[in-house]
Amino acid sequence: MGIASILLLLQLTVPSELLQESRRLFFRFEEDKCLSEALFETIDAANTANDPVLLAYKGMARATSAACSYNPYTKYSRFQEGRLWIEQAVKAQPNNIEIRFMRLSVQVNAPHFLGYSGQLTEDRAMILTGLANDPTLLTDAEFTLKLLKFVAQTAQPLAIERQQLDALINQLSHGK
Repeated sequence: MGIASILLLLQLTVPSELLQESRRLFFRFEEDKCLSEALFETIDAANTANDPVLLAYKGMARATSAACSYNPYTKYSRFQEGRLWIEQAVKAQPNNIEIRFMRLSVQVNAPHFLGYSGQLTEDRAMILTGLANDPTLLTDAEFTLKLLKFVAQTAQPLAIERQQLDALINQLSHGK
């Protein structure tokens, strides 16, 4: 195997591993919000410019890391920087459920005065529709299950959406 083949293999596997690590750390933020700083540093060090999903994670991590700062200016600038990266990712792949989930997770937790909650309903609906049509869409059943539970618990779903969420959670929980 030549050097070019090895480099290509590394380029293909590293983003996948980085995505898996990003997913894992995201669901640990409840334990420690400042894990977002570690996630941001990890993604920022990698070349993620051509990967909208990782760009969304980078934006989510940056916006979330605002909670780890005591300086109001730093909090605001981190949030705005993260918000811009999330919106760039949405613009690059508007139908990507994982990107929409990253935006939803930030909007659900953003203070109201920041004015970043306008797409909650749209993102929640897109996530539910996409996963209802194909529950294997995200290929990682454990991640998908955690995503659905997060949406059910934090995104204030409507009654009909709650039924969809419960059905999808039940389906994934029982491997059907």
